[in-house]
Amino acid sequence: MQEILLRAFARRDQLRVAEKFGSWLWSIAANEIRQFFRRDHGIVSLDEFPNWDAHDTSASPLMRFEEVERRTWVQACIGVLRQRDQAVIRLRDIDGMSVRETAGALGISQAATKSIHFRARKRLVQVIRARRSGRISGCSKEKVNKEN
Repeated sequence: MQEILLRAFARRDQLRVAEKFGSWLWSIAANEIRQFFRRDHGIVSLDEFPNWDAHDTSASPLMRFEEVERRTWVQACIGVLRQRDQAVIRLRDIDGMSVRETAGALGISQAATKSIHFRARKRLVQVIRARRSGRISGCSKEKVNKEN
């Protein structure tokens, strides 16, 4: 745009009729644009970057949405379990703590931690299956506790 205005200013003496200013300026602009695309702008080939991967490896918006929805759904199912079961599943499966760390956090033995974790996961599977089959719609604790 600046080059077009500079070119018009430099050639202002070539304007013969003042009423034709718009078309005169338009023709200068069109010629500048044509010249711009004729020039060599140093095209770079992608072959010069052999290690560059042009593929987008990030998750699609749909995949991200489904992941958030799945996490929310599982969190709702975990929320139906007893407090002790919720705690052991969160510590072991979500936070990634070891059996020793989980036992220390809960103040119980490692054997008890393993047993509680195993049973809590079994109860979580029951909740998930019940919710999928429609027996539990809102994952209320009363319905789940009746089934356990």
